[in-house]
Amino acid sequence: RRVEQLEQEPLDYLGVSFGLTQKLHSFWARLDFVPLYVRLTENDLTGEHTCIMLRALHNDAELWLTEYHRDFVKRMVQLLGYTFRSLEPGLALGLLHGPSSSSDPASD
Repeated sequence: RRVEQLEQEPLDYLGVSFGLTQKLHSFWARLDFVPLYVRLTENDLTGEHTCIMLRALHNDAELWLTEYHRDFVKRMVQLLGYTFRSLEPGLALGLLHGPSSSSDPASD
């Protein structure tokens, strides 16, 4: 079959992975992507932590994305004084905001 004849699969989310910088994080956050993972160690070549961010494409996906982000925030808060202590303060705070950012991210 030709590609044009294939039925499209529904998508739940879009994802992106990149070397974590303030500019890149801000860019993706403005497009409603939320962080779910930051690699504990820096990349040997770039010196940056790898970050994975997702964007929900419908309400059902947003429900589980909010829960995953809440779990990410809990882990990130614990690691900010250790593994991620070298992150710029603005970047660290930006990582804590997401779909659940209307409440205090550390309160959960």
